[in-house]
Amino acid sequence: MKTFVQSIRTFNVFGWAPKSQGLESENLHVLIFKKLNETECYINHSSNQICAGAPDGNTTGVYYGNPLTKSFMISGNNTKFKREVQLGIASYRNHKTIVFTDVTSHLDWIATNVNRLNLEDTTPSAPQEPESPSGNVSSKSVSKPDLWLYKECGGDTITSHQMALVLGINFKANGVFITENFIITIARGMPENVNVIPLGINNTSTMYHPVAVESVFKHPQYSGDNNNDIALLKVKLPEAMRNYFTEGIKPICMLLKKSHQLSAESSPPFARFVPEQHGNTILTTEHSVELISPEECAKQIHGTIEQNQLCVAHSTGIINPNELNGEVLGKMLMYSAKKWVALFGILSYSTSNVHVYTNVMRHTDWIAQTVASNL
Repeated sequence: MKTFVQSIRTFNVFGWAPKSQGLESENLHVLIFKKLNETECYINHSSNQICAGAPDGNTTGVYYGNPLTKSFMISGNNTKFKREVQLGIASYRNHKTIVFTDVTSHLDWIATNVNRLNLEDTTPSAPQEPESPSGNVSSKSVSKPDLWLYKECGGDTITSHQMALVLGINFKANGVFITENFIITIARGMPENVNVIPLGINNTSTMYHPVAVESVFKHPQYSGDNNNDIALLKVKLPEAMRNYFTEGIKPICMLLKKSHQLSAESSPPFARFVPEQHGNTILTTEHSVELISPEECAKQIHGTIEQNQLCVAHSTGIINPNELNGEVLGKMLMYSAKKWVALFGILSYSTSNVHVYTNVMRHTDWIAQTVASNL
């Protein structure tokens, strides 16, 4: 492929069209660049770069990242069709020439990363739908074949999701809605009776009046330690507050299929969404983090890390770790040409250096069964 690219003498380059008074418009136009000798760009012949420039030396409107392309006629099924093929990407200027990175020299790397990260390539299958006491399952709440456990989710930032404070006697934790009626939070220390304060999030989070919790479901294998530290709360929001789910605020998304969960889990970075209370508002900030290996985490906490736990290093200036219980660990994913935030963990506890999260993906079956049986 590299030899073929070297044989091409002219390329197409997309740049911003000029306007009067030397300004640039918002419209792209095509410039014809000719292949130049590497010495004119001061690059090595063996490098994975392309030296090119306009015949008149004018490169106005071409910026870093602009594509270098070539039109090709492709034959197939007794028909011919034209395709614009990208060969390079603008890297830097050198006088009146531009040096482009030859992307055809990196096809294996591009293909590997696209295949690893593009979760849309396969069609996930839906989980088996557990029977509720009546034998009926809500089609709105339980996903049909899709990427997400629950379809009615969305949002590309944490401010797109309905968050909550969970309060009880000597208990305070954060939580996040995974459906319009279910909140996921921690089980550790939760008393029998708790209330929920939904947080209406725009740029800041305004706290609303407490909402009664109809049912509390702690993980059946939670026994007072930090393992399986997860709980679901069923609430019924007042009608006025349910409008949030039709005005852009959504429950957070959860990956359905195990293969997608493992793929995303192996691809850093993740994001901590740290809520901080300021008077009657909650300001949630995002911090990019990477996971610590279970072995390293065990050394840091002087204890044991289970398979359903995740660890990240301390990354904020917040001193009181108890303020963080139930904090969300998420990941930004691309799906259907759109960004989504997927829920990965709920903060169980913190030490001075490490935050330990319950990996909610390991509890997908229990979550689906609990929600479906208590609609």
